[in-house]
Amino acid sequence: MSRQFNSAHPLRLAVIYENIHKISFMKRKIKIILTILILLLGLKFYSSSEMHFPLNPYIDTIFAKGFSWEKFKKVEIGMSQEEVKTMLGEPLKITDYEGSIPGYVCWKYSTDGKLWPYADLSFYLVQICLTDGAVVSKPVTEFNN
Repeated sequence: MSRQFNSAHPLRLAVIYENIHKISFMKRKIKIILTILILLLGLKFYSSSEMHFPLNPYIDTIFAKGFSWEKFKKVEIGMSQEEVKTMLGEPLKITDYEGSIPGYVCWKYSTDGKLWPYADLSFYLVQICLTDGAVVSKPVTEFNN
């Protein structure tokens, strides 16, 4: 007497359904993992490319202690270096252009690298440039790719 396979057997159907469900779950899990990996790689590429970050433009900019945009806006052309130093404090760096322009220096109140080594987005260079001790310009430059 031969036994015939009955594919409609409830136990057999439950096992098949369970296996299909496991495979479907694994496929979804793989898709989610791949999506997360692609997003992380994209974020790493974006964050290491000196690109502008619109949600927080100054996210990778280090400012001098005591610097504020309100104080910077109050600096006027013709002010003395003492007035600037009183208002903004010490700059992070002073660049001397004596070799090319006598008496011309730029005080840098910001620099790059706040997010280093995790990311490298654009940064803003904020300067007060002086000639013979008086303010001649206040350049603010965004550096990005």
